[in-house]
Amino acid sequence: SVDFRDDGGDPSVSLQSMRALDQAGVVGIVGFLQDDDFLAAADARARPVVLVSPTARSADRAGAAAYSLEGSDPGAAEAVARYAASRAYQRIAMVYPQTPNAEAEADAFELIAERLGMPVVGRFGYEAGATFFEPQISAALNALRSEELDRLALAPNDTLHMEELEPTALFMPIPPEDVEFLAPQIIHFGLDTLAVEILGTSGWTDPQILTSVEARLTTGVIATAPVVSERALEGQARFRDAYESRYQRSLVGATASVGYDAALLLLEALRAGRIEPDEVRESFESLEGISGATGVFSVVRGRVVRDTEVVRIEDQMAVPIERISLGSKNGRR
Repeated sequence: SVDFRDDGGDPSVSLQSMRALDQAGVVGIVGFLQDDDFLAAADARARPVVLVSPTARSADRAGAAAYSLEGSDPGAAEAVARYAASRAYQRIAMVYPQTPNAEAEADAFELIAERLGMPVVGRFGYEAGATFFEPQISAALNALRSEELDRLALAPNDTLHMEELEPTALFMPIPPEDVEFLAPQIIHFGLDTLAVEILGTSGWTDPQILTSVEARLTTGVIATAPVVSERALEGQARFRDAYESRYQRSLVGATASVGYDAALLLLEALRAGRIEPDEVRESFESLEGISGATGVFSVVRGRVVRDTEVVRIEDQMAVPIERISLGSKNGRR
């Protein structure tokens, strides 16, 4: 059976509901959208009952058996690092918020970069929620280009000789809400002028960000996005059809979809009928290739992750790198 509780957005009610559900012996809980609520709920558990949030970003700090669909994805950062190595960047700098998710992705990127011989010349963090990034961008730019410009006797605005510069990149594993503030400042402070390529993760390809941020500010960014496979499309269509049939209205936005996916993963873990907390956790952490409404999910090293691929943003669209490479070979680009 399924027990629905509405906390009305009141954290104190959330905790009361959490304790009541825990005492009632529930086998899993879906909910707690905000980071603080999710952390408090995880801490309030008397038993290690599985807790799944659709949107909280604090799963890495919530302890055992606490998961989120919007947590960090070190694997995606590793994939971007491998792409960067294939481009033979001579130096990499990083700019990111001082949050556990961003730091986990930065750590994963740097580990692969070091293994593949790409030096990371600086990591520049900013306070979460910031909207002005000149100190971090300027420091990153200096780390990437200042010595080289001096050696070549070039001025920062000497665009006629940019082809002489070595390939470098700035890795920015930032959340969607930061892209709209950071992207214009990247242009304003001259990273494009100095031919510094921008790398990121899934925050850059959030559907709302792709459509709301000017195309000129994100075109050319290399990032990650959910794989658009036949299985992924089937999962999207299945939920959309069920939602629109049930509610007799069009599915708009991703809120309902991500909530559905959180519940789907928990139900898949319960499919085997094992209901003790440790058993549910074991089943949950063995999930692989689950087709949901917002992607194909697996649980890797205790994190819920979507199948992702490296993409290049082109005119507000996330285009897989493999497709770009194929087009180039066929003379279409």
